[in-house]
This record gives sequence, structure tokens and C-alpha cells, in this order.
Amino acid sequence: WPSVRRIMPPPMKWADFRRIMKYYGVSIEPGGKHWKLEKMVDGIRQVYTVSVHGSEIDFVYVHGARSRFKLNSKNGITDKDFFSH
Repeated sequence: WPSVRRIMPPPMKWADFRRIMKYYGVSIEPGGKHWKLEKMVDGIRQVYTVSVHGSEIDFVYVHGARSRFKLNSKNGITDKDFFSH
């Protein structure tokens, strides 16, 4: 079987990610290397924890947060719209 290699985007700047999350109404609670994100989605309190390394956040957490808080294309927010804030 040929191996399939998935290429992940590079990490995102933590400051940019925080700014975007705040724009979409996600609250952020500091906690050292693990920060808690919180937002009401469809009447249900959603919580997502991200791991921050220095000034960057891995793309896997960006993708996970977008999914958890319905900030993705499945829910009408394109990549272009999301990353432009």
C-alpha cells in the first residue's frame, strides 16, 4: 500500500487565534500551557481546551476549536472569513 502523507498547515500565531476567537464570541480563560475556550452553541455551553507553546498554537487545535464552536465551512464560515478577522 502506498503511504499517504497528510500535510498540516503551519502553527498559527496565538495572538491572531485569540483575536479571532474573541471576534466570534468565544471566551478565553488562561491556564499556563492549557487554555480553556468557552462559548454557548445552540443553547449548550461548549468548552474546548487548547495547548499553547510559546507564541504559537498548533493547527490541530485551531481546527478542533472551529469544529467545536461551529466556526467552520459546514456551518457557513469559510476559511477566508474566519482567518480575515
